[in-house]
Amino acid sequence: MVNGHVDGVPTHLVAEALFVSADIILQTDNAGVINNAFVSPSSTALPEHNQWVGLNIRDVLEEESVQKVDLHLADLAQAESPKTRTAELNHKDGSDWGFPVRYSILCDKDRDHVMFVGRDMTAIAAAQQDLVTAQLALEADYESSRDFETRYRAVLDLASDPMTLVNLATGAIEDINIAAADLLGESAEVLRGSDFLNLFEERDKPVSLEAIINGSAGKPGPDWPATIKQSRKRLTVVATPIRSAGTRYALCRLETQRINAEHGDLLTSGLRLLFEEGVDAIVFTNRLGVILNCNNSFLDLCDAASASDVINRPLADFLSRGTIDQKMLIEGGAKTGQLRSYNTKVVTNYRTSFPVNVSATMLADSKGGGFGFVIRIMRSVETATTTETPALLSGNQNISKLVGAAPLKEIVAGTTDVIERICVEAAIELTDNNRVAAAEMLGLSRQSLYVKLRKFGLLDKSE
Repeated sequence: MVNGHVDGVPTHLVAEALFVSADIILQTDNAGVINNAFVSPSSTALPEHNQWVGLNIRDVLEEESVQKVDLHLADLAQAESPKTRTAELNHKDGSDWGFPVRYSILCDKDRDHVMFVGRDMTAIAAAQQDLVTAQLALEADYESSRDFETRYRAVLDLASDPMTLVNLATGAIEDINIAAADLLGESAEVLRGSDFLNLFEERDKPVSLEAIINGSAGKPGPDWPATIKQSRKRLTVVATPIRSAGTRYALCRLETQRINAEHGDLLTSGLRLLFEEGVDAIVFTNRLGVILNCNNSFLDLCDAASASDVINRPLADFLSRGTIDQKMLIEGGAKTGQLRSYNTKVVTNYRTSFPVNVSATMLADSKGGGFGFVIRIMRSVETATTTETPALLSGNQNISKLVGAAPLKEIVAGTTDVIERICVEAAIELTDNNRVAAAEMLGLSRQSLYVKLRKFGLLDKSE
């Protein structure tokens, strides 16, 4: 200041400029007692200045701001040359109202007078608070959106019904669950964004996606039968229109049961009737050949009064060669899964027998599986081929008549040939004409087996 001027500017103009630019000016002593206060008339949020005169500035500050004032006043008192300091202080006026002010703190050389020149920060603090509130609301909305997305995704993927969400404007798949992706034969990532109608055969396609919703001439409406192009599976598309944020979608449920239900019911009932009323005997056994279930035709074949007479008994009890037949049937069925034709005889409870043809199928399931046998009586074959049974029947029927008419030695000699022929034929049949195996089964040498084959006329002319 030179002659009442500051760098050529009158002091009163400097003071007036200070008052105009500041919202609040507090003049205190070095202890912090407010001697003068000035509040700009344009700052309606600040209190009247005369309310604070005579109070210590600490009395009108929040607790955290008091610590700042103490620190700055102590620095001003100890500094060699006082410098302007800046501090943001939060004022309080009563118990329920306050406001923030950004102060520039100055003092004279003697440190007797301290000047607090402040700008009201209420508007900025309110804007900051609004920004924080908006940020918190945005984060809450984001978390809510994530929570909704997670629940939506979990429900969609865990749903057993195959479902796709198709944009009606573009025809593209917006979303798809795992069940639908598996049914369509591609991953969900590949199918999202692809054209929905292109997944199906051309002959099944409607004119447009709108036809799925509303129906069109010659085309079905919401229940649209279609064939998947990749797997050739038939299904029904059940479409439900929805609208979200101005965009129209079709929520399509892919149903395979609807088309196959009628056919499946007919198949089930037909198989049940075939089992219960069929003319061929049907038997189910476990892997050891123990009978688990059978139909009425098998009971008739075995002359059994009820199913309890045969269930839990081995199938070998009803076969002419017993365990040999059962072993051949089970091993043959297990080897390839099926045994198409096996000729043997069924023995009834009254020891009569019938020639039959047996087919075996291996049935595998989680409980260990078993076998299913279809047994067909060969009455016409029995009449046409009487090469093996007449000798045996004749021998059996005439043995009792020979007693007393011929010596025992001659009777035994006459029946031995019949028994030998039956055993040799059975061994040849069981081993599928493997002469070495048949000889081992009978306990004979190969040469001895050929002698008996020649004896009974069982060798081909070429042999």
